[in-house]
Amino acid sequence: MGKTIRQIAITLVILGIGVAGFMFMKSQEKVEDRRTDKARPYVRTLIVENGTVPSTISITGRLVAREKISVIAEVMGTLKESNKVFKEGVAYSKGEVMLSIDANEFKMNLLAQKSAFLNLLTQMMPDLKIDYSSSASKWDEYVNVFELEKPLAPLPEADGQEKFFLSSRNVYQQYYAIKSLEERLAKYDITAPFNGAVTVSNVYPGMTVPAGQMLGEFLNPSSFEIETAVPAGDMKFVKMGDKVNLGSTELGKNWEGKVVRISDKIDPATQSVKIFVAVQGSGLREGLYLSGEIHSGTFENAYELPRKLLVDDSMVFTVKNDTMLSKQEVEIVKVNRGSVVIKGLNDNTVLLNENMSGAFDGMLVKLKTQESKAVSEKTSN
Repeated sequence: MGKTIRQIAITLVILGIGVAGFMFMKSQEKVEDRRTDKARPYVRTLIVENGTVPSTISITGRLVAREKISVIAEVMGTLKESNKVFKEGVAYSKGEVMLSIDANEFKMNLLAQKSAFLNLLTQMMPDLKIDYSSSASKWDEYVNVFELEKPLAPLPEADGQEKFFLSSRNVYQQYYAIKSLEERLAKYDITAPFNGAVTVSNVYPGMTVPAGQMLGEFLNPSSFEIETAVPAGDMKFVKMGDKVNLGSTELGKNWEGKVVRISDKIDPATQSVKIFVAVQGSGLREGLYLSGEIHSGTFENAYELPRKLLVDDSMVFTVKNDTMLSKQEVEIVKVNRGSVVIKGLNDNTVLLNENMSGAFDGMLVKLKTQESKAVSEKTSN
């Protein structure tokens, strides 16, 4: 009887020890689970939504007038007074006289040359009527309408022997000598070649200017262009006529331009190519710095994300089953200043949306937030 009681007691003790051990092990597992769960960092994520991504290239540049000239005196003389003073900021219409140089002496010499030419024609008329009677009427008409104050009219047509006759009387020589003087007389009045305004003035009325002196600068204030540079690797995305959105942070304004010229040369120092963007609009002034983007098409079935999310230049971290980081290789379509356009991710892929120090493939994490594609694009900018 006593032996039986001892066996029962031993059995109960063993069962008690087993139950206690089991309970202890369970409690340890819970502690370990709590420790493991606490060790998982919270991460921000976003959900991939592939679609159409615009292809843009960021540029900056300084405005330069497309129409700009240096006003240079081609003749010598004294500048005359005028209704408009040739000073910086003064506007002129196309064909309007900007500066006049006193040409009285030169004009008198021209009139003397014309008078001598008229005398030459008058003296040759008797011989012309005898030898070339069929041409006499047209030369009579030319002499009758001859006016000293007006530019010389073109000479009547002459053929064969008649032409030799005129040449022997120095008609052609004097005619073209006078036409040359008329061309030079026109240079005493400097007219605006287009609608514009003076930006530099180096003269004043009454000043004597020598031939070849720079008198100022004149430009069209409504038409400008920007010279900028694009990395050689991005030139495959740029073509003539591409739309360019431009803006000034100083003025708080925006303008639209387009690519009008592309250089055929690559700068060996910067490995970039010069492009020129034409822009028009109010508020523009030469020297103003503008920044903007060239819009050169779109990428289909692509996704844009911040460059900081790239790992090892061509990979990203995805989150599998909302618990584990996993590296995935992607196709880099285009690299922008602060973002990158990629392909290779399926829609609804959960993507790590932060540059996490110490992250590794297989790392356990907990989700903090999930953001949309729009938030991703905002972050990349």
